[in-house]
Amino acid sequence: MKEKLQLLKRNQIDTSLWNTCVEESVQSIVFAFSWYLDITSPDWWAVIIQKNEKYVWVMPLPVKKKQGFHFIKMPLFTHELGYFSSLQNADDYTSTALQIIKNEIPYCIDYTFNSKNKVDTTIYVEDINVSLTKSWEDLYSLFSKNKKRNIRRGINRNNELIELKEIDTFLDIFEKNTAKRIGNIDIHFIKEQLKQLYQVLYKHNVISIFATATDNNYESVSIFIKHKNHFQYLLNTATEGSRSKNSRNYILSEFIKSNLNKATALHFGTYVNLSEIDIHYKNQLRPYFEGFTKDRILLPALKWNNLPWYINFIHLSKKFVFKQISKIGF
Repeated sequence: MKEKLQLLKRNQIDTSLWNTCVEESVQSIVFAFSWYLDITSPDWWAVIIQKNEKYVWVMPLPVKKKQGFHFIKMPLFTHELGYFSSLQNADDYTSTALQIIKNEIPYCIDYTFNSKNKVDTTIYVEDINVSLTKSWEDLYSLFSKNKKRNIRRGINRNNELIELKEIDTFLDIFEKNTAKRIGNIDIHFIKEQLKQLYQVLYKHNVISIFATATDNNYESVSIFIKHKNHFQYLLNTATEGSRSKNSRNYILSEFIKSNLNKATALHFGTYVNLSEIDIHYKNQLRPYFEGFTKDRILLPALKWNNLPWYINFIHLSKKFVFKQISKIGF
């Protein structure tokens, strides 16, 4: 292993070389392109190997800074990252890259690699994955009893799948119906970020948005991303009144039917990362997707804490005080 790994900040990275490397890599995913990272993590860093005026190995790092220390945290609407390379020995550089990263970034709240990465870790998360290479009958036979019942209801109670060429409908329903069930989130920040993501995803022709409606009133909306031979289910939302109609199950079942053998898989992800996500919402969200399939893909993940003891002490003290206050009802 002769190639030199460099830790670079955003303003030092050549986006043309970066995007070519991500596009040509065997691990390629939308979340790793510079135009996506620039929105989800504007101050991102990266470990890079450059050879013959090309980037041949890259690893994006969603870096933030607080109290004078840099840290890593997976950003919103990013299910996975990791390293990207077309080198046959790409796995050989991981441990060295992580040493370089930890020397400069003492704290990692969470970092999820992609399924084609090999990492020395004991932490894994599961991606829920529906194969699109099977027949509808074979896929349907694998659904849970509850999911089959809800899909039948959805088909009976919904008449048409509508493709949207804008995201405002989704954002309106999301703010009025879904946001309040998630917990303490900055809805204005999320809406602005989703608007920006829609613009770049639409520009690169990788986003599809489908909805259901009754009497010209939209009731449910789902967002899909396609890259190369797979789809990513990004987000969904629905009005309170449409939940009993199983509109989102209808959208998913029709989407799966229409894309059989056009791609290899539909990934639901571990779940959409939302800071301070309400535990009840998370417990509802994951079982919803698990009803479609028992297929799981393990994604390696890492976290570390090399912060000075006094920073950790302050942080733990604040958590303890907050917990005690919560107990007595203030």
